[in-house]
Amino acid sequence: MPIYEYKALDARGVEQKGKMDAANVKQVIAQLKAKNLMPNDIVLSNSAAAGGGEGKDKKSFTLFSKKITKAQISAFTRQFATMIDTGIPYNRALEIIIQEHENPKMQAMLSDIRARIVEGSTLATALQNHADIFSPMYISVVRAGEAGGNLAETMMRQAKFQEEQQALEAKVQTAMVYPMIMSVLGVGIVIFMVKFILPKIIPIFEHFNVQLPLPTRIVIGLSNLISNYGLILLLAIVGGAYLIKKYLKTESGRMFMDQRILKMPLFGPFTNKLLTYRLAQSLGTLLSSGVELRQALDIAKNVTGNKVYEKSIQELSEAVTKKGFSLSVGLKKAGILTDSTIQMIRVGEESGRLEPMLLKISENLEAEVKTGDHSADGTGRRLYRDGNYAADF
Repeated sequence: MPIYEYKALDARGVEQKGKMDAANVKQVIAQLKAKNLMPNDIVLSNSAAAGGGEGKDKKSFTLFSKKITKAQISAFTRQFATMIDTGIPYNRALEIIIQEHENPKMQAMLSDIRARIVEGSTLATALQNHADIFSPMYISVVRAGEAGGNLAETMMRQAKFQEEQQALEAKVQTAMVYPMIMSVLGVGIVIFMVKFILPKIIPIFEHFNVQLPLPTRIVIGLSNLISNYGLILLLAIVGGAYLIKKYLKTESGRMFMDQRILKMPLFGPFTNKLLTYRLAQSLGTLLSSGVELRQALDIAKNVTGNKVYEKSIQELSEAVTKKGFSLSVGLKKAGILTDSTIQMIRVGEESGRLEPMLLKISENLEAEVKTGDHSADGTGRRLYRDGNYAADF
């Protein structure tokens, strides 16, 4: 029978190593779970299986290759919030989720969190040890919920926030598939025409001594340029793309690109709405959970993922803290939101209902992003139309 070497975590999150005889990997996992161990890595020792000595190859069945997804974190958040809301202790709730989960990496992470809580750590502090999985916003919401005694409510709100973000991202990504396909198709049509159609048409014009139309002469010139200097052009394009990619990884490069995106005729208005939605929703969620305004702004600026917004929100945070500006006044000076959005925030401040107003703004913007004129579907239709113009040219 094959011999497997394993690494697993016990209930305290301590790594355990050992060897085990088993028919297959599934049997190893079952035996480890029976011992209350969460499998991390399982390796088949071929040398042991063959009865040989050292130096033989080993076949690895690393279980950590299955990544923890955003959807799994959202599901865990909602499930955990539901359990503790019914009075189930943190320790027991985590134990139940660990036993039911199918992702070994998720099981190992939750086992570590559970072990830290058993040792006396708060949930927020335990989550900080997995900052690559849980965002600063998530940890801040949990910390505020623990301090305010309403953890179940705040985590349920966080779960809703994550689910809405993921749904909108999926909607945008799906909608962008169509314009990408049309763009590739348009390039393919142009290449086909230059390679196969024009060579047959040009001799006809030359035979009758008729001058070709200007657009056609331009295309022919480009075709000849590519034919004669194709390799040089390819190297120049690849080198240029590499340098541009490297530049865009710098702070100034990202700022430059984000500024250009916000000013683009098609994607600019859509991107502004999407970023305003993220800002309003994250601020509304954080403030509703009891996080103070300055900390909420510091966290929300990173949620937008845009350097222009990050810089403006950083300046806004300093204006609110040091100069005593209200949120609406600071946003007005920042110049990143529309007047109507700022007016709604001002009304929320004056009525003492800022958090619900921010969440309402995010709901309205979410609907606009999904169905409005500046949606990705609309952009796809425009690209399709412009592609037809290019083909005519």
